Amino acid sequence: MKSALIILVAALVLTNGAWAYHLIDQSITLQHQTEELTRQRSIQELLASLVVDLQGTKSRADVMAIVRQKYGNRIVKTDNGNIEIEGVVLRFRGDTLMNVSTL
Repeated sequence: MKSALIILVAALVLTNGAWAYHLIDQSITLQHQTEELTRQRSIQELLASLVVDLQGTKSRADVMAIVRQKYGNRIVKTDNGNIEIEGVVLRFRGDTLMNVSTL
């Protein structure tokens, strides 16, 4: 009788531990998904805004002027002649805008 009770208590402890782990894992996964959706929404809004603002603009100097004027509050990096604005990359070939993509 005692061994059956010990086995039952151990099984309950293990199942409760597994349930608690599962609950914590789900909450962390949900948090990561929410953060990723927020980031994707922000990138979509930025891309939509860039399409309107850069329409007809091709030279690097014109693009940089617009980026400084309208997106100065965002993190802007330049690397290898490309311009990166918070996950959106404007790729240039020479002085001409060739491609807009996300990281």
